[in-house]
Amino acid sequence: MSVTIQLRKNIVIPGLDTDPATLPEGVNTVRDLLQYVGSRIHFDLIDPNSGDLHEDFEIGINGKEVWFSPGGLDAPLSDNDLVDINIVGLGGG
Repeated sequence: MSVTIQLRKNIVIPGLDTDPATLPEGVNTVRDLLQYVGSRIHFDLIDPNSGDLHEDFEIGINGKEVWFSPGGLDAPLSDNDLVDINIVGLGGG
């Protein structure tokens, strides 16, 4: 069964441009979602060797950083979850 989420992001993700966004079959966890997003934007948000989140991204679930969610990246997604996917801007001068 597909999950429908609210998705806030600061990047363009082809295929997830509707609000709410219906996820493809098999995308059931935060990790699944980030791997799917990576395949859509041709960039690994999850390091394929370590399984860690790329350091330039911040992920939120229902208003909390993913690390405060039970299960972290392996937390299951439910209908109406609010997911934030943001690339961290670099500072400098």
